[in-house]
Formats: sequence, C-alpha cells, structure tokens
Amino acid sequence: MVAQGYAVDYRVYSGGAYVDLMRKAAAQRAGLWGVDYEGMRQLAVQRAQVSQGCDVGTIKKEPGAVAGAGSTR
Repeated sequence: MVAQGYAVDYRVYSGGAYVDLMRKAAAQRAGLWGVDYEGMRQLAVQRAQVSQGCDVGTIKKEPGAVAGAGSTR
C-alpha cells in the first residue's frame, strides 16, 4: 500500500522500514500523492456557496428543532 501511494510509513512503529517506498510513491505522484488538494479545496468552497438570489431564510424548520439533533422516535 505504501508503494502504491495509499499509505504512509508510520515511523514510530516501522522504524522507517517503508520510508524509501513512500518517497518513491510521492516522487511518482502515485495514489493519494497525485491528488490536487488545492483544486479539491477550491471546488468544495465553490460548491458550498449559496447561489446569489437564493433565500436561505425560506428553509422550513420544525418548531423547537435543534440543528444537528437526530430524532429519538
């Protein structure tokens, strides 16, 4: 998994046994090393924005409902 870029060398436990594999995967931008994190962050910010003219005040809420609270029924 380290060589494919889907895990890292947790040196506290491995003693650095996989550090070379991790460096090689990172250099090749294999697996998660190839992800464009800034691009993903920008997309998340963009998708989280409410379109201009959209009135969020019209969202119906149950009386006494608490945000994030699940139903106990």
